[in-house]
Amino acid sequence: LYVAIGLIWHVFIDIVRSNLAVGRIVLGAARYRPNLEFVRIPLELRDPHGLAMLTIIITGTPGTVWSG
Repeated sequence: LYVAIGLIWHVFIDIVRSNLAVGRIVLGAARYRPNLEFVRIPLELRDPHGLAMLTIIITGTPGTVWSG
């Protein structure tokens, strides 16, 4: 239970930070161009439920995309 609460808290904080960063870029407050690139992260996770949760977290965070 505590692990799930910790995960939810970290995801919430990451989503808020990402919303602020994307908002700054969209509104032109950022004085630099964003670094756009793909990052390859090998996964050992094979459980379909875990992969589904990871997909939800990644696609729910502004500025990120799941490709694979």
